[in-house]
Amino acid sequence: MKKNPLEKKLEKFIIEEFKDWWKEVSWSLKKGDKSVIEDTYWRFEAVTDAKQKYLAKRFYGEKHANKMAHLSKKDIHNNLEFCIDGAVKYIQKEFEDFRSRKEAAKDLILGEYILCESRLAFGMMIGGADR
Repeated sequence: MKKNPLEKKLEKFIIEEFKDWWKEVSWSLKKGDKSVIEDTYWRFEAVTDAKQKYLAKRFYGEKHANKMAHLSKKDIHNNLEFCIDGAVKYIQKEFEDFRSRKEAAKDLILGEYILCESRLAFGMMIGGADR
C-alpha cells in the first residue's frame, strides 16, 4: 500500500530515533555505564531475577548495542517492518500536531522490548509456567 507524505515522514523519524537510541546506549556502555541494564532488567520475562538480569545483559551488551547502532536505515526498517506501519497509523490517529506525533514516536522507540525465556513462554502458553 502506498504511504502518504506524513506516514513517510513519521516512518523516517522512527528509524532515525531508533538509530540514535542505540548509538546512545552503545556509547554509554563503552564508557562503562551499565545503568541501562540495572534500570531495565525487571522488564525481561524469566523465571528468576538472575535470568532476567542475564537476558538484560545480553540485550544491552556492548556487542549487541554496537551492532544495533551501526545498522543501516534499510536494515532498521526491515527489523521494524512488523510493527512500524501499525505504529505510524496509531500515532496519526491519536495525535493531532506533528510535534505530539514525534514525541509519541520517540516514546515508542524508548519503550522497552520484552524478551522471554523460551521455556517460560511455552509454559505460559499451555496454561502456566512451572516455577
